[in-house]
Amino acid sequence: MEQPQYFNIITSAEGVKYLCLICTNARPTKDYRRHQQRPLHRINATLADEAQLIQDHDDDEEMAVPDLNQDHQHTNDREEHVPDDAETNGISRVMDNPSHDSTLDTDHSLHDDLVEMEANLLASIIREGYGNPERSLNGGQPDAQALQEDEDMDKDEECDDGVADPIAPTTWYPFKNKMDMVGSLLVGHTHSMMSRTLYTKVCGILTMCDMHLPSWQSVRESRARIRNLLGCNINTSKSVFNTPCFALSAKDLIAQDLANPLVSKHIDFYPENSNGKNIYKFSQSLKWLQGMDPKYRTQMCEVDGKHFYIFEPVQLISKAVVVPIYLYMCEATKFSKCLVIERHHMATTKELSTIRIPANLAFDDPQLCEVNVEEFDLIYSEFFLGDGQALTVASNGIMYEHDGLKDTKLPLQNQWRQQAGGKILRNVPITLYADDTSGNTSKQFNKHILFYFTLSGLPPHISNQEYNCHFLSTTNIGTVLEMSEQIVEELNHMSTIGYPAYDISLGQHVWVMSVVLCFLADSPMHAEVTNTPNPCRMCQLSCESKKKKSTLDYVQRFLHLDAAGVECANQSRDWATTRSDSHHLYSVATKESMAQFKKESLRLGIKDAINIRFLTESKTNTALKEKMASLELDNPIKLHNPWLELKGFDGVMDTPVEALHVILLGVVKYMARDFVSGLTDKQKKELVARLHSFNCNTLNIDSLKPEYLIKHILSIVGRDFKIILQAAPFVFFGMMSPEKKTIWAALCRLTPLIFQTHIACMSDYLHQLKLHVDIFLFHLIKSTAQWINKPKVHMLRHFAESIHRFGPASLFSTEKFKSYNGVLRQGSIHSNKQAPGRDLAICFDILSSLKFVSAGGWIYDKTARGWYVASTEVTSAFSGNIHVQRAMGYNSKLVIPIPPEDYPIARVVRLPLANVKQLPTGLEAVARSRNVVQRARILLGKHEEVGADYFVVVRRDNGELLIGLVDSIWEVRLPSKADFIVKLTVFHRTGVDLHYEMCRLVRTSHQGLVNANRILGCINVQHNCHLGECTLAQTKATFLERQATGTMVEQVEHSDLDNYVVNSASLHNPDLHRAVSGLPVAEVSGEAWKQCMVDGLHEWGYPAAESLGLDGSHEDGVVACP
Repeated sequence: MEQPQYFNIITSAEGVKYLCLICTNARPTKDYRRHQQRPLHRINATLADEAQLIQDHDDDEEMAVPDLNQDHQHTNDREEHVPDDAETNGISRVMDNPSHDSTLDTDHSLHDDLVEMEANLLASIIREGYGNPERSLNGGQPDAQALQEDEDMDKDEECDDGVADPIAPTTWYPFKNKMDMVGSLLVGHTHSMMSRTLYTKVCGILTMCDMHLPSWQSVRESRARIRNLLGCNINTSKSVFNTPCFALSAKDLIAQDLANPLVSKHIDFYPENSNGKNIYKFSQSLKWLQGMDPKYRTQMCEVDGKHFYIFEPVQLISKAVVVPIYLYMCEATKFSKCLVIERHHMATTKELSTIRIPANLAFDDPQLCEVNVEEFDLIYSEFFLGDGQALTVASNGIMYEHDGLKDTKLPLQNQWRQQAGGKILRNVPITLYADDTSGNTSKQFNKHILFYFTLSGLPPHISNQEYNCHFLSTTNIGTVLEMSEQIVEELNHMSTIGYPAYDISLGQHVWVMSVVLCFLADSPMHAEVTNTPNPCRMCQLSCESKKKKSTLDYVQRFLHLDAAGVECANQSRDWATTRSDSHHLYSVATKESMAQFKKESLRLGIKDAINIRFLTESKTNTALKEKMASLELDNPIKLHNPWLELKGFDGVMDTPVEALHVILLGVVKYMARDFVSGLTDKQKKELVARLHSFNCNTLNIDSLKPEYLIKHILSIVGRDFKIILQAAPFVFFGMMSPEKKTIWAALCRLTPLIFQTHIACMSDYLHQLKLHVDIFLFHLIKSTAQWINKPKVHMLRHFAESIHRFGPASLFSTEKFKSYNGVLRQGSIHSNKQAPGRDLAICFDILSSLKFVSAGGWIYDKTARGWYVASTEVTSAFSGNIHVQRAMGYNSKLVIPIPPEDYPIARVVRLPLANVKQLPTGLEAVARSRNVVQRARILLGKHEEVGADYFVVVRRDNGELLIGLVDSIWEVRLPSKADFIVKLTVFHRTGVDLHYEMCRLVRTSHQGLVNANRILGCINVQHNCHLGECTLAQTKATFLERQATGTMVEQVEHSDLDNYVVNSASLHNPDLHRAVSGLPVAEVSGEAWKQCMVDGLHEWGYPAAESLGLDGSHEDGVVACP
């Protein structure tokens, strides 16, 4: 048998196979000729032939004593005969000297050279075969002219915008082969990372199945190669205190999202004017629509290929001239708020005719009119004035903005038109988040400060997925302000200069601008970033001393009330003032004294952690003192908090009140711990028993864990407090005093409003929210005014402001980011912890690279000078495998939700034998001609599941709401669809139950069949145990290791099945619960507030009437901030 060159013959049970000796990771094949035709093999064979010729030539030379100079000369002579090709030169140098001692070069081993050689060979294949469609893979070398043209191209030059339909250069591109990708997926990412030891073990086991995975080092090198292909870099800097900081590039991450087909199509680039209705996403926020500075709001729109910018005169089709001020969407149509240019807007002199417009025009200013952008016709440089002179010439390229005092020059051309360079300008705001978390599995010690962000333009069901959460930076050796320096610097570049990207939804290159829409964090982090420590970062609530907090005047200001008990909001902080005050305090410390600095800091309520550290440590650190003096002269902003310089960011209004820390880990935690800690062991057992009997239908509670909740009340987390909150009226109220019960009842009616994810009408919602905040604070302060020591209680007053500016509180809740902390912990655990900031940045950069290539994102190969996508094999491995998707934090089922018109649908759940019912009488006739089957569960919507023993709300023909208990569900199968019929037992509402302060329900004898299409949704209903005087009995079986123990524990034994109450504390579908309950809500009067504050101070031990009197003249009160 003739042996092919460069192949070994292997005889096996399957027959003769051939193994290539010169191709990396080659596998035995039966058809060696097919392998010989592969481009990579042909190049390897050519190089091997050349290397052999060189070796033969050397062997023929006379042997002599080695001479370094002579060897060097021979090497140079040989290199003169090697083809002038960069890749070939690199390979020849490796293969030219097989006796090369690798120990002489520890930084660049032979293995490293071979890896580099493979990468260069791949680039060579791309250039020769796929970089140019006119070149043939089988046609030999490209012509000299083409090579010369490639060499002359500027390395930084971008491809033309017209590039379309990229292809994958090789199978499994950008991976080397199938096993290369399998190894990378197996090593893992996010929650599924694998240690080196375990990976090596798996590789060893798979060899038994004739599967040969690449080594651990090969996987790492493959990942690094892909990162380099994508141009990913880790930003490195040192803080002003010489702390090394590492961060991913936000520009690169956003550019990847725009080029990612799974993400780009879902992004909103324009704010939406919803007119205060049906608000559920950030693009409907008031800030994005009308709260941004003109330099940072949405700048342009495209109409028929023309680019129109705000603050540039535009001529409409009607010939009217307008100046667009705002751009936005309304009902899927693009509009602009424009100022119509009238005669009085023209300022004419002998030399110039310029436009003069009012400054600071608000979105709802009556001077502005709404214009459909489709009416835009000519840009400012295309139309002429009445005398035939071009506007640009007549106005000398400028117009004026008048603020009532002076005129300010504005160029006719928007600065972003020049920045974009003819490309479409995309506006992509981000939601930034900072937190501290542990880098250990135990969540203790090894504290990391971290930054994440998401794209604000993504709707919640997309942005809430881990796939769309981006890691930015972390450190366990620096502070949040130190690591913020380089982040703020890049963000400022993104908001003022912009950056390039490829928008796959448009199929063209675009220019992108990004600002921070809002910054999320817990209260201490917000305070540090905004230089505003307690008690409030949003208003000027302050106090000279702790002693003066127990005064009536401070309590009034804490509650935003005046002496008459009427609402009187404190003066808001001003971000510009905070900036100037921070600079002023540093001047006081350096020019006066530290004592005066501390006094002024307390008066102003300002603390800048950066300059405080400079001022304190420079006393004992000479080098730091010299650096501080140098920065004062050359770069004084480095002496202060970098967030003071972030463009387009307002530290007062853009740090919204966050529900997780203020409500769940604030008010609810304080009150729950206070109540449970005062109970006896017997009472705690009763709480556990009542929790066992709590009906969790519709509440989205996966596991109740009653014993755990009560035993570990001091250490439970946010999701556990959500359970406590919804169950409290039926678990706690029986042991509470009337006063505490009233406070909890008010809290349980307030929190569903705060956690609401969809706001039908913003004005009505804000009215209800403020009213319920009033009621809760009234009862809380009346019990004791000592609650004013908790700043989170005061922050309730600012919830309405944050929701009005940004939308539902769920949008700026940090819970989704908190869950992402587990990914960071996994990355920390699988690193050597020698350089955690750098290693974790690389780890997350690898994840973003893998997400991008597997999704089919467009890749610009700088070596091949072309745009490419991952091969079909790679993208199919992601799109066709739900497990790979979930490993990367992607849930395809949530991306494209089921349309509302497709509901209801049957849920595939096994029907328990005990729930099998007889066919209802009303369906017997239908069953004769149709197939009728019983169903266990159906879905009325994404989060609306209905089953037996669920309470539902049905709208009758007259609009009346009817409440029913589901007995059974039946599917009637029709030729083209299926109808679902629900058998109900009707319940009547009979007023308000005084114990629970909730709507009472009573069972009736009426039953009926209802089409599921008429069901509005489910509500959570609990048995009225107080009315029925239900007792506890040891009737609940216990299980250990899923085995019945025979031991019974206590649970509630309901005395009847007729009396129930609607759970108004339910966080599920709060609008429906309120509509059904119809509970009366009374406003708190001014007189009641006055008495409340006096009573609260008295309970605290500071009688207001004795210490201050009630005449309203209190001189020992709060000192207002200027």
